Amino acid sequence: MILAYMTHPNEQKKELSAAGRDLTLPQFHMANTAIGRAAELRELHPKLRQSHQPVVITGVGGLGKTTLAQLYWRHHRHEYAAAAWLSPYALFTTDEAQLADNGGHFLNAFLDHPQLKTNLGLIFDPLQPPIAKFRQMIAALAAIAGENLLVVDNVSEAAAHYLPELSNLQNWRILFTSRDSLPNTTRFELDTLSPEEATALFEQVYEQPVTPASSTIAQSAVADILRDIAYHTLTIELLAAYAREKKLDPPALLGLLRKEGLARLDDYDVTATRYPQSRDIAAHLRELFWLELTAAEQEILRFCAILPTSNVPLNPNLVSEDVLCALFGKKDTEKDFKKLLRRLARLHWLVEKDGGYRCHPVIAETAKWQLQPDAVNCKVLIENVTDLLIPDKEANEPDIQRAPFAPLGEAVFRGVYSDEREWTMADDVLARLALWLDRLYGSLGESFKASEYVTKGVAIWEKVLPPEHPHLATSYNNLAETYRALGEHQKSLEYNQKALAIWEKVLSPEHPDLALSYNNLAATYGALGAHQKCLEYLQKALAILEKVLPPEHPHLATSYNNLAATYGALGEHQKSLEYHQKALAIREKVLPPEHPDLAQSYNNLALT
Repeated sequence: MILAYMTHPNEQKKELSAAGRDLTLPQFHMANTAIGRAAELRELHPKLRQSHQPVVITGVGGLGKTTLAQLYWRHHRHEYAAAAWLSPYALFTTDEAQLADNGGHFLNAFLDHPQLKTNLGLIFDPLQPPIAKFRQMIAALAAIAGENLLVVDNVSEAAAHYLPELSNLQNWRILFTSRDSLPNTTRFELDTLSPEEATALFEQVYEQPVTPASSTIAQSAVADILRDIAYHTLTIELLAAYAREKKLDPPALLGLLRKEGLARLDDYDVTATRYPQSRDIAAHLRELFWLELTAAEQEILRFCAILPTSNVPLNPNLVSEDVLCALFGKKDTEKDFKKLLRRLARLHWLVEKDGGYRCHPVIAETAKWQLQPDAVNCKVLIENVTDLLIPDKEANEPDIQRAPFAPLGEAVFRGVYSDEREWTMADDVLARLALWLDRLYGSLGESFKASEYVTKGVAIWEKVLPPEHPHLATSYNNLAETYRALGEHQKSLEYNQKALAIWEKVLSPEHPDLALSYNNLAATYGALGAHQKCLEYLQKALAILEKVLPPEHPHLATSYNNLAATYGALGEHQKSLEYHQKALAIREKVLPPEHPDLAQSYNNLALT
C-alpha cells in the first residue's frame, strides 16, 4: 500500500492555508542588491496572476532570469497563501539523450526535495515509478487552499512533457525561468539592462562611481565596454570584478578586452554573485554557455560566431534564413537547416530579430573558444562571403555596389585571422578574402582599412606560397597601390619592385600584366618626383602595349597621355605635344564627341 500523506489531506489543507507556509525557499543571491528590473516586475506581476498557463521568464543565459524570479518572490510572496521554489539541473541542448536526462532532473527537483516532501507529508513507495510519485505530489499541492505560487528555476524544454500534470494546479500560479521557449506557456522575454542600469551595476561591483564627476575618458570607456558586451548582466559583473581586483581603470580594461577578447583574458580568478566559485572569466562563461549541441548545430554556431554579432548595426536581410542557408552551403538541406536555425534561436543560442539570426557577442566569444573557427572548418563560409565582394565583370558592376557586404567580409576575416597562427596552404582562402576587402575599401577611398587587409593578406601568402607565385605579385602590386594612396611612396616603390621582380620571371616579355607593372612603377616614381625613372618604365610599358593592342585601343591613349605628362614634367614640351596629339587622335576616333576624356585631351594640348 502506498502511503501518500503523513496527515489527512483535509487536515494538511487547513494547516497550510492558515499558516501561509513556504514549502521551500530560494537562495537569494542577488535580490537584495539587484540593479533595475522594476519595469519588468510591474509587467510580470499581472501577467502571472492572470495566466492559466505557466509563465516562462526566458532569454539569453546570464541576463538575470533567476534574479527577476527572486525579486518577484521578494516583492509579491506575501500575496500568496503558500509558495515553493525548485531548481532542477538542466543542460540546454537538443541532444536526445540529454533531453531525456533533463526530464529526469525536472522530476527529481520535485521528488527528491526533502523539505518539500516533509512539508507536504508525503512518503513514497520506493517501487513506485517516478511519474506516479510526481502525480501524487501534484495532488498534494493541488489540495492546498488559496492562491499559491510555484517557481521552478532553470527549466529545460523537457519540462513540457509534464505540463499536463501541472495543469491540475488550478489554484497555483506557476513561474518558470528557462533559456528554452516552452510550448503551451506564456512567454516573458527578458531583455538586457538599460545603459543606465548597466552602468550602475558596473559601478556597484567595481566599487567606484563612473559619474559626471569622473573623467570623461573613464565614462566613455565604460560605455564602450558595455556596448561591446551588449549589456550582458553576468559579463558586466565579471569584468567589473576583474578590473577591481586587478586595479585597472576603465580605459585599461577596454584596451585589454579589445586586444585579447573575453575568452582570452589572463587566468586571473574572479567571483560573481551567482557563481561564488573563484574562476577566470572564460571559465565562468564556458559553464554558462557550454555547447552541448549536435555537430550540425555546432557548425551553425561556429559560422554565426564569426559573422557580425547582435550588437553590430546590420541590415537583417544580410543574415536572413535564405542568405545564411546560401552562405553556409546548405541549399541541398535547406529545410533541415532552417529548422535547426529556428531551434537554436528558441534555445537562445542565437538572437532572432527582424528575420535575421545572429550571435550575442558574449556567446560568440565563448563559442569561438570552444569551436575554434579556422580556414578549414569555415572554408565554405569564407569562400561564399568572398564571392559577395566580387563585382560582376560582365555587367561592368562598380566595386562600390558590393559595399553592403563589407561588414560580413570584415567579421569573417577577423573571426578567423590571428597574428599568432601558423599559416598553412588552407589559409589561401583567407588571404583571398583579405585582398578583396582591400580592393573594396580602396574603391571606397578608405585607404587605411584597405592597407590593413592587403597587408594581412600578403603576410599569409608570403608564408604559404612559393616566392615567385603570381598571387604574390598581385598582392605586392595591390599593397603598393594602397601605400601610394596613403602618400607612402617609398613603401609603394618597395612593393612595386617586388611585384615586378616576380612578373619578369614568370611572364613572357610581351605580357600585358608586365606592362601594367611597368606603369605602376612609373606612377610611383612620378609621385616621388623621379621623372626620368618614370619615363623609363612608361616607355617599357608602351613598347609592350603597342605590340599587343590594336592601334586605336583606349589603353594606348592613356599610355600616350602619361608619357606626355612626364615629358612635360621634364621640360621636353615638344615631345609632350607629340604624345598628347597621339592620345587625342585615338580618343577622337573611339569616344563620343562629348566624352570627358576628350575634354581632358583638349585641355592637355592647350596647356602644352
